[in-house]
Amino acid sequence: TENGILTFPFTIKNQFTAALSTLEAANKMREKLLNYQRNFYQNARKEAGKGAYVFGNPKDAATAYKLAEILEQHQVELHEVKEKFSSNGKTFEPGSSYLVPKQQRQHRLVEAMFERRTEFKDSLFYDISAWSFPL
Repeated sequence: TENGILTFPFTIKNQFTAALSTLEAANKMREKLLNYQRNFYQNARKEAGKGAYVFGNPKDAATAYKLAEILEQHQVELHEVKEKFSSNGKTFEPGSSYLVPKQQRQHRLVEAMFERRTEFKDSLFYDISAWSFPL
């Protein structure tokens, strides 16, 4: 590195030290973290928007199915589309499309997974651009 040789054992020591300090901080902040977690779930339903997300592609039902599997693994409520319909110029058909209600326990996860963020304040932090599941 520009600061000299960086050895593998040194990086392991750094990771171990960081893990220990994280555990120590979590232990000291135990009550604060538990209160935050309780409030997070208590307020979740109040903050959920109305409506639903819909995804699917009649030409690629497997991709929609795989996304539905991921959502189900995270206890996200979703429903298969029962009748063909169009929205915003896109057609959704039974067998290849799913509906995800916004009003559900996992709404914050759903919102994060379906948001389409394409502009970022910090140009150095780029990983979030790959997090949009529908894309």
